[in-house]
Amino acid sequence: MGFLSFNSPFVQGLYKIANMILVSLMWILFCIPVFTAGASTTALYYTVQKNIKNNRGDSWSCFWQSFKANFKQSVLITLIFIVIAAILLTDISILNTLTEMGKTAGYARIFFYVVLGVVCVYAFWVFAYIARFKSTIKDTLKNAMALAVMHFPVTIVVAAIGAFSIFLIWLVHVAVVIMPAASVVMMSIFTEKVFRLYMTESDKRDEDERNMEWHDDYEDAPGKFDRNGGKKSLWKRKR
Repeated sequence: MGFLSFNSPFVQGLYKIANMILVSLMWILFCIPVFTAGASTTALYYTVQKNIKNNRGDSWSCFWQSFKANFKQSVLITLIFIVIAAILLTDISILNTLTEMGKTAGYARIFFYVVLGVVCVYAFWVFAYIARFKSTIKDTLKNAMALAVMHFPVTIVVAAIGAFSIFLIWLVHVAVVIMPAASVVMMSIFTEKVFRLYMTESDKRDEDERNMEWHDDYEDAPGKFDRNGGKKSLWKRKR
């Protein structure tokens, strides 16, 4: 019975997969109005970090909590990205028409596709940042840009994971029910290392303690965490 007990690695693995499928479906559902895609992506990142990776709460509660809390800010930023994407897609459409007419536009079209990809990766940084820190829209856009540039290798990894996920969904359509959450799980391995660089030692201990409270071995490590100070945090962290 140990193999099939709830705490066994096998059952826990199945539980994680089921949660990733559920969260992916919620993300798709909440993205349907388009202008809510940012709020949905913020909720996806938040749920991956809090629930899927650290077993805190249940996936629906985590997702809905983040979606509501960050709705206004995420929607306003999403509208900005929608305008940018619409301009780029219009340019690409015009270039496609020119290509069909026999006019040379291949390199220009590739350029706009690359720019569109860069915007998508930047958007991921923005909504992941919203999921982790409290800030104004202006500071969110500025700080996310700074992170994307200062930690360029991580940005490249995020782009590669995103591109692979899209390719896999194109190749195996049914993968869409799990890849949104699975890809964010992989991306967050790298982005969380970046985010923690801008948290105080006290904030890190607080977060680690909350994560440990959901693990069975928490009581086996009394006094592991302390409340001693630390430097001032660059950004105000969310719980």
